Amino acid sequence: MGASERADTALGAAQARFVAGLQAKGRDLEAIAASMQESPTDARPAAQMQARLQALMASAQVFGVDTLVDAIAARLELLERAEREVRPPRPEEVAELRSLGAFIDRFVERGADDARTQSGETLQGSAQAPSLRASGVSPLDATRTLRGRPALLDDEDEEFGFEDDDDERETAARARIADQRSLRLVVVDGPSHLAARALDQLGTDRVEITVAEDVDAALALARSLAPDAILADAETALGDGQRLGRTLADDPLRQHGPLVLVHAVGSAPPRDEVRKAGAGGVLTLPLRTSAIVDLLDASRPHVGDKRDAPPFGTGTSSVVARRLGAELRDGLVRAVQVGADRPVPVGYGSELLALIWTAIGRTRALASEHASGRVEYDPIGPFGAQLLVLSHHDDDRSSGAGEISLRGVRALVISDDDGFARFASSVLREAGAETHASTGEQDPLEAAAASGPDVILTDPLTSRGNAIAFCREAGRVAALLHVPVLLTIRDEVSARRIRDTVARGGSNFRKRPGGPQILRAVRGVLVGRARLLARLDEPGEVSGLVDDVGVPPLLEAVAARRPNAEVRVDAGVQRFVVRVASGCLAEATRSSRGGTLGEGREALTALLACRGGRYAVSPPPDAAVEPPPGAPTVADALREAGADLDHAFAAVTGARLQQLERVVLEDSIAMARLRTAPEPTRGILERLTSGEGPRALLLSGAAEPEALEHALVGLLRDGALRGLMRLGDTKSSRKGALAGRLARTAAATQVARDATAGTAVVESATLVDAPRPMPSSPGLHVVEGRSAVAPLPKAMPEPLAAPGVTRAASTGPTAGPRFAPPPGTPAPRIAKAPASDRPRPSATPPAVPPLSATAARTASEAPPTPPPIRSDRPPTPAPAPAAPEGRAPSSNGVAHSLDAAPKSPARPARPRPAAPSVSAVPSSSIGRKRPSLAGRAAAWGAGIVVAAGLGFGGYALYRQSAALDTTPAVQAASPTALAQGGVKAPPGGATGVHNTPATPQARTPSAGAQPATAAAAHGTVLVEPGPSGAPVRVERDGRDLGAAPVRLELPAGVEEVALRAGADVDYRYVDVARDATTTLAAP
Repeated sequence: MGASERADTALGAAQARFVAGLQAKGRDLEAIAASMQESPTDARPAAQMQARLQALMASAQVFGVDTLVDAIAARLELLERAEREVRPPRPEEVAELRSLGAFIDRFVERGADDARTQSGETLQGSAQAPSLRASGVSPLDATRTLRGRPALLDDEDEEFGFEDDDDERETAARARIADQRSLRLVVVDGPSHLAARALDQLGTDRVEITVAEDVDAALALARSLAPDAILADAETALGDGQRLGRTLADDPLRQHGPLVLVHAVGSAPPRDEVRKAGAGGVLTLPLRTSAIVDLLDASRPHVGDKRDAPPFGTGTSSVVARRLGAELRDGLVRAVQVGADRPVPVGYGSELLALIWTAIGRTRALASEHASGRVEYDPIGPFGAQLLVLSHHDDDRSSGAGEISLRGVRALVISDDDGFARFASSVLREAGAETHASTGEQDPLEAAAASGPDVILTDPLTSRGNAIAFCREAGRVAALLHVPVLLTIRDEVSARRIRDTVARGGSNFRKRPGGPQILRAVRGVLVGRARLLARLDEPGEVSGLVDDVGVPPLLEAVAARRPNAEVRVDAGVQRFVVRVASGCLAEATRSSRGGTLGEGREALTALLACRGGRYAVSPPPDAAVEPPPGAPTVADALREAGADLDHAFAAVTGARLQQLERVVLEDSIAMARLRTAPEPTRGILERLTSGEGPRALLLSGAAEPEALEHALVGLLRDGALRGLMRLGDTKSSRKGALAGRLARTAAATQVARDATAGTAVVESATLVDAPRPMPSSPGLHVVEGRSAVAPLPKAMPEPLAAPGVTRAASTGPTAGPRFAPPPGTPAPRIAKAPASDRPRPSATPPAVPPLSATAARTASEAPPTPPPIRSDRPPTPAPAPAAPEGRAPSSNGVAHSLDAAPKSPARPARPRPAAPSVSAVPSSSIGRKRPSLAGRAAAWGAGIVVAAGLGFGGYALYRQSAALDTTPAVQAASPTALAQGGVKAPPGGATGVHNTPATPQARTPSAGAQPATAAAAHGTVLVEPGPSGAPVRVERDGRDLGAAPVRLELPAGVEEVALRAGADVDYRYVDVARDATTTLAAP
């Protein structure tokens, strides 16, 4: 297929998208080159530049853009030369790499030849390289499909016709008409004299044009002539209530082609009006035959006889992929009869991807078979999974992993085919692995978490879901995050052979057809772990890729084989350092170029979530290494970090996504992610970094829920997500350890505002879309219930167990660490929570959105002060106290212990008015006889009278004492701010020093309270005028205390103060500090 013919094939749309994205790729290359210039000794930008250039050159080779291929090849040679000489690229070489972005811009705007002339390139082969137009892609028409319907852009209102000035396309279009039949058109005349123009511009012996004077004549001709297309003036078709389009669409005897609207340059009709009129396309004057033919190709599924499709012949994998792409486009694009321009909501598209990858796996097997094994494919598949294709062309080629032992390896087989599940389990069991099969109604994700596998084999499509969705969800569960997945694809012949083998029974399944392929694939995904264990037994530094091993197996293997070691992991712009002493976790830090980002469990959780990187295991810098007192084992630390990560994933996915008002990002990591992210993730990240919140993006329709969820999960895994603010929060929750402050929304406190009375109705804490409880794999136990857990201190003197928390032990058959800890290490104590006490996810989102994710506290506990929204380095908290022996389990699986949590000094109860009592009725002289109805009524009447009298008297005394004792004292001087104490109010509404939001358990009711003088359990609140100087009245319990400034003496605790400015009332909740003065600024 020549270059001049490429625009007339189904590959034209892909070419147009490639050219449209070239400038964005050029900007990415310039950004990477700038990073190379800023950090010459850093090898990561150079490696990233090399990978990008190789991918871009491969795409340019597919589309035959030789000039771009030569330009990229020349710059790749610079990188390869520097790599051979073991040196970083020189400044002049970096400048040459950076110039590629400008070359691409000129290439797209002026064509290949002009770009070469302007840039002065002297690349080999550029003299024969075709321009963009010669290669079939017009640089001025890159957003339009070159064959079929135009690309409908939501953010543009330009016309979407097919005008083109290329005479070669016009000649080819006329030749195609002559080869098939004549083109019959009905033209509806209008103010633009469309009929005369059509006769002048389209009139040939092969184009028949019939003119209709009005709409009624056009309707009659459409039924009698059955034209290929009806061309109508846009003004005529959109007028008269769009009668032409609606009548044509409702015609039951319709045999005509699409309705095409024609307009002059610069007068394109609105796209919504075009769709309402039932038009199949829009053309711009002057008319050209090629534009009409292209439009008809899109609206008519069969142009020519598909039974005469040419054979594939002999070609490379690129030729085969091109032909398959054309068939896919013909089947999905050209075959659309109704709704070609309608969006199809597919969400993640997991089922579609599963179908496509099933076909890809079968195609790979056939191509390899027809090439006699000379063509091999990388088994990589979607979402990190790998393809295991079982075909009847079964061979026993060596994979280099034949010596790897599978003894002790846990494997899970997920399949609807009982025969294949039994066959694969038998094959792996004979090789020494522990196997489990999931063929019933159990959810695959729950089955995987329960068995704790080292490798998973699953069918692409099952009755309980598909493998693509399974891989995506498994990537959000800490216990399965680093578990390799194999997609088992079978053809009919191999599936029948496997079923026959199982039916006959016997042994030696690993030598039957299909058995060697299964063993080869499983050993292939575990070869990285086997090499790590072998190299750890030898002296010296050990390095490799995290992707081949996984973070939990890496740390557990180091703790078992090298009890005293230091593990460094470089993941993007982050560096993790984990020190192991005597098999225990002594220290963990996370840093970037800007400094330390986190320590302890926070760093370990971020390491567990990272996508990949390069690790290095070396001896510790200190000669004598002793673990800190009470340091946890590596397995315990991973278990805690996995639980934190599960809560973090749950906080940014599902129903909780719509409650996120704002996210707090780590700028350096977020910007690095932004430079390399594809669309639509790039657009979402740009909005998030500019300050927009996820909730605003969802409500405005700027982001699809699936795309937003994917972007937030990516930020979390990259370590860029530092905190988040939910609907109703006034303080951002930091991501410190991700244990509660970021994700502990399971016990979210809901507070609904009563607009009429202005009071707060406190509801009980409920589980809002709590993460689904599931047992974890050994070494990564998921914590089902959590109380307040502080980040792990640097020295880690205490175990990671949260005070007052009972954890669920793994239900897998072999619970425990994957590698044996060193001798003398005490085993972790794990208590299993009852299954009935485990939290269940809420069926529907709450009517009232949850507030800050703060764990429930009792009235005797002092709420901890959360850290600020943003800080360069989180403070190191005090170690968590040891849990007591006895705990009382709660209804959600959490055993709370009041003695285990830190307490503040006891807060005395507030005085309450005495409740009216009922006087006792004198006993009757009858004694045990039943009283009469009259006597009972008299007793009730006497009681009511007495109660009313006591109540009225008490109320009168209360009003009198309030009038005498609660006169506020005005103090103009500003109070002295203490280190603690503050106000729970919207940002800018109050100036205080307490940052702790109020919770229902810590709040003391204010109704009926009697103010008292300052005492040991009281504090002072000073209400000052606002910055505007407007008069503000201070009210409390319905009483007007005067205009600000006002000084109040209130009991310690959370109290309510009303600020009235005219008709507006602002209710403030003040956290009154004991023996301190809190300043409250009026609005």
